[in-house]
Amino acid sequence: MTSKLTTPPLRIKCFNSVAKRKFKNFCKQHLTSENGRLRSWDSCYLFFQNNFDALASSKPSEELLQHAEAELGFYLASYGMYRSSTVLFHHNHSVYRPIIKRLFKVVSKQGIRPYEPIVSAETIKNLFNAIRAGFKESGLNIKSERILFTKILMGVFGCIPAFDSIFKESINKFKSKNSKNTLIKQLTVGLKTGPQTWIDFANAPEVQEFFKDICPEFIDENARVKKYPIMRVIDLYFWSQEIGKNNL
Repeated sequence: MTSKLTTPPLRIKCFNSVAKRKFKNFCKQHLTSENGRLRSWDSCYLFFQNNFDALASSKPSEELLQHAEAELGFYLASYGMYRSSTVLFHHNHSVYRPIIKRLFKVVSKQGIRPYEPIVSAETIKNLFNAIRAGFKESGLNIKSERILFTKILMGVFGCIPAFDSIFKESINKFKSKNSKNTLIKQLTVGLKTGPQTWIDFANAPEVQEFFKDICPEFIDENARVKKYPIMRVIDLYFWSQEIGKNNL
């Protein structure tokens, strides 16, 4: 009886020791200071994960909701979402309350637990809808949903890369170098099909192996886990490839 031959996965170009060393240097330069700008993601993510159960309860306290609004607002401001051309520029952090309530209603209904990766594309789409409905409740019409919605989900749950212009440009170059790799050809930054392609990418053995040794760690003692979630590592890696060390 002959065994069935299987085609081995194509090697991912640029996923090598040189790329690992460069990313480690980037993280050493920008993620070692407690008050560095990129650490605002840590603060936002850890706040929501550490207060997950209280926010998912039927009656979170007023103090907790106010803190949640401020954490999300500051994180978004740190990552460029409060430029004068944006809708958010004209509003304070109270516009996030309906969004926060709706997001945690979704994860509570889905049985998601704190620090637990969200691996369902359908759940992520439901979270997109919750953000959209929350902004509508606050009276805001968001035109650039792709960037803002993914940044919110990255900050609160770390479940999908933030599809901003820098990340998109980096991915386009990455895909062109790996045009024959089926896994990478499928990658997209659209809200409809993007979640599943990134879940598949993050779970691929060759991707897991590459990022295993270069995963940044939380420096906050309040973190219940040591290392960043895989989606944040992927997000940060591709963002760093395009942003350059002097553009932060």
